[in-house]
Amino acid sequence: MLLGLTVLVAVACTKANEKYCTHSDECPEGYECNEPLNRCEVEEDDGGVITCSSSTDCENEGRPICDDEQGICRGCDNSTECELDYPERPYCDELSGYCLECLGDEHCTEEGKQICDEETSECRGCELHEDCENGLGYCEQMTGVCLDDANVVYVDCEEETLGEGTSESPYNDVQHGVNGVESGFGPYMVVEGDCGPMTIAGIEEIYIYSFNSGRLISSGGDDVVSIEYDSEDPPGQVLLHGLVFSGAPGHTAHGLSCSAVSGSVPRVIVEDSEITGAGANGVSVAVCELEMVNVKVLESKEIGVSVMNGDLLLYRSTIRDNEGGGVRLNTSRGSLWSNIIATNGSLDADFGGVWFISPLADTSFWNNTVADNEAAGEAVAVKSNSDITLYNSIFWGGTATLLSNECMPEYSFIGDDSGGGEKETCLVGEGDPEFRGGDPFDYRLLNFSPCVDEGLLEGAPGEMSLDIEGTERVKGDGIDIGAHEVR
Repeated sequence: MLLGLTVLVAVACTKANEKYCTHSDECPEGYECNEPLNRCEVEEDDGGVITCSSSTDCENEGRPICDDEQGICRGCDNSTECELDYPERPYCDELSGYCLECLGDEHCTEEGKQICDEETSECRGCELHEDCENGLGYCEQMTGVCLDDANVVYVDCEEETLGEGTSESPYNDVQHGVNGVESGFGPYMVVEGDCGPMTIAGIEEIYIYSFNSGRLISSGGDDVVSIEYDSEDPPGQVLLHGLVFSGAPGHTAHGLSCSAVSGSVPRVIVEDSEITGAGANGVSVAVCELEMVNVKVLESKEIGVSVMNGDLLLYRSTIRDNEGGGVRLNTSRGSLWSNIIATNGSLDADFGGVWFISPLADTSFWNNTVADNEAAGEAVAVKSNSDITLYNSIFWGGTATLLSNECMPEYSFIGDDSGGGEKETCLVGEGDPEFRGGDPFDYRLLNFSPCVDEGLLEGAPGEMSLDIEGTERVKGDGIDIGAHEVR
């Protein structure tokens, strides 16, 4: 609404005072004459004169101020009027007469809301790196904060000299960057280039970003990223954003590991990243809280994601081609939402897609596509030793039964009727789910899939409003079964 007004700056009323008028014909397009006050104001749908005794009577956004002399609502003349009557909108756009939250970024000082939106004139967090012209040009999209150069350690592993960790002279070694944060610099770190492995031990806060697919590579026995907290450490928070974790040939360790003790449990967030080619587990967690959002875990020699005595949020992620199986949770709480877990395991593996071992209360499983996994025994899709309900998911492929008897599928597509509990709300043995297919195989659904609109929306986690690609769900009459929503 306000954006269109900015093009009218050059158009004036016909009198010396650009707001003065005796009739609406004398006002610019989009304005009308408030005749009792002889002033051009933004044209509003209700039109006419609004009488008032105070500004609380002035509900029209374009006429927020009660004129003390005339007793009618009008547009603001200055920010003092707005600040007095509308402290949450203290700035006056004198051209339109609106009281606004901000007119420029300088009016937005709250952390995480430092950008004045050009369309709404409301303070918001940054969404793109380009929003942060007054900062580094780096937007911490999780919190909407533009990073302050004084709080950032820079690493560029393509540099020839060690450097000092600044933007002009970055470190050329990623562990030096971590040590810099531990020494009191940071807590942000920006990583570029092909780097070696790193260890994060006992740091209270560290947020590591790469905006150009910085790679962390281990060519020996070290985990690519190792996170360690002991009993003397405070519970920490670790963010890893936009990175590629890569194991070299012959590598015998994990892509990402986290170990802690009770009382010092860190929260580890991995987003928009890829963990590939680990010689052991792609991710191995013990006594940690792990959140993985839009992460690919691929081609591990052992398990894709293994969690023991911890918490796992796995959301909008892809777990594929891991030889020891996809996701294993042992005495842990898991939230698995909108993931593809496919082509994991082997005929020698203990499990294929997902294995719940004594899952904790509140474990939830919604809108996953679990397909074409293999294992030495039965239940190649989901295996559990205690009851667990599986909602809106596709279970397909493999050479044995898909579900163990403890699995209770609801509103799901199941390739056959063997294994699993009651399936009254499910589509069982109804042909093919109609994936797109191809090479590499695409597990998105075709428009005529029997899974379209057949899921349960009631009771779904709030995050289920997005599918694996981050687009809005519910395109038709209901939510689709599986990780993808048909467009």
